[in-house]
Amino acid sequence: MYKEIGSNFWIDPAETFGKNRLKNLENYHIIGSDIVFLSTGRGAEGFVLNHIEQWKKKIRKIALIPSFTCETVIRPFLNYGYQLYTYSLDSYFMLTGKMLQEALEKSQAQVVLVHRYFGFDTLIECEQVIEKYRQQGVVFIEDRTQCLYSNPKYIEFDYTIGSLRKWGGHPDGAYAVCKEGKFENKPREYNVILETAKIEAGHAKYRYISGETEDKGEFLTLFQKAERILEKEQRLYKISPMAEAIQASMNIESLKKKRRRNYMFIYNCLAENKKIKILTPKVSCDDVPFYFVIFIKNRDALQKGLCEKRIYSPIIWPRANILPHICEEAESFYENNLCLPIDQRYELDDMERMVDCLMAVIQEVLT
Repeated sequence: MYKEIGSNFWIDPAETFGKNRLKNLENYHIIGSDIVFLSTGRGAEGFVLNHIEQWKKKIRKIALIPSFTCETVIRPFLNYGYQLYTYSLDSYFMLTGKMLQEALEKSQAQVVLVHRYFGFDTLIECEQVIEKYRQQGVVFIEDRTQCLYSNPKYIEFDYTIGSLRKWGGHPDGAYAVCKEGKFENKPREYNVILETAKIEAGHAKYRYISGETEDKGEFLTLFQKAERILEKEQRLYKISPMAEAIQASMNIESLKKKRRRNYMFIYNCLAENKKIKILTPKVSCDDVPFYFVIFIKNRDALQKGLCEKRIYSPIIWPRANILPHICEEAESFYENNLCLPIDQRYELDDMERMVDCLMAVIQEVLT
């Protein structure tokens, strides 16, 4: 039986991660005066929004966010009482300086959050606009989650946040960096219950993947339990010891190499296919892809067909009901994008099987 591709990362119970600890973000091309490692990306965003309140007490709570984003990005702004506006993207996730300036002028936003999507630099000629409005007191936050290991063009942001756990088997893990000043009231406790639940689920997934058990329901139930714990998390926690050890012990160069290799294998296989639109470009030496993203009609049927072949391709992201008005391109992303796993767990034979299965399912659902 073919092994599964995609879905939750696992943790090998026999693997040791050493005693290294996270000190800075030199590997991530991020510059700042202070850093805090937290449990989750939403926690990092909330921590930053709280810091902005302390730093700029008279700031008007109007925020500008991407049309294409996830609910966990939106929710902290609402929790802190922000009125939300969105900016448009083009059909390949790109934000141009002109589009950003038009959205800033229309919204009069005081806080702006930007993404660079799926490992690629999707900010086009935005640096001058960002600097212009920063000089006028607008606060800019970059969420680097999807470009964590890439090296995009440097732009000065007031804050940078990101989730570490989306790139590996970490029980949790995120960070926030400020360009100037110091963070106060950094959390001192980690969520022991969440760490325990995620480790238990990761070990159960490893037992399934390695063939020690055929009980798939065990790890699925445990991951669902851990996600419920995460969803109920109200207070801020620091990163857990296990997550910190995993991150500090990761072979970053191997991760970069495998993701680029796997991505380009799929790109070369699909580039000429008329039934698939590839939404992300060829990989450059500065890019480390998060997923391989395709745009395709009858997306849900395609996802189901791949699932039946033990290939789990996520939708990033489902459209959040709390999202304000968005552009047509973002609506199309929500309805038609599908992400193919290309991460460091997989070799080229896995990618070859995934492409073969994709072609077979497309033949079934689109003919």
